[in-house]
Amino acid sequence: MTKQVSLKQGTRIINSETLTDFQSLLKQETWQFVYQTQDTNNMFNSFLNTFPHISEASSPVNCRSTKEKKNDWITQGIKISGIHKRSLYTLTKNSDDSKAKAHYIRCGKILKNVIKMQKSNSMIDL
Repeated sequence: MTKQVSLKQGTRIINSETLTDFQSLLKQETWQFVYQTQDTNNMFNSFLNTFPHISEASSPVNCRSTKEKKNDWITQGIKISGIHKRSLYTLTKNSDDSKAKAHYIRCGKILKNVIKMQKSNSMIDL
């Protein structure tokens, strides 16, 4: 049975426009709070408090939902057979060898029956 799992995926769009915006925001920052501190660790921590805000302002994270199909019935053997069938297809696509084409068709039928049986078995298990 096919299950859909909802996932959130975050991406940043980084292009010349966002980089220019990022550079201008860095130039506008005075950084006085960083230089006023005497301790190196505090300087670095205050820098790390500001830098992500500037990065986030210039190129925010765009979150979108994606749905991932989860097919529990697909076994490793089915995956390998599918790869084998695909390679047979590429071999027979431009070939005139009737034995190779017959072998490809036979493998396709076997794979189709195996998939059908595996799907029905996984439906019974539910």
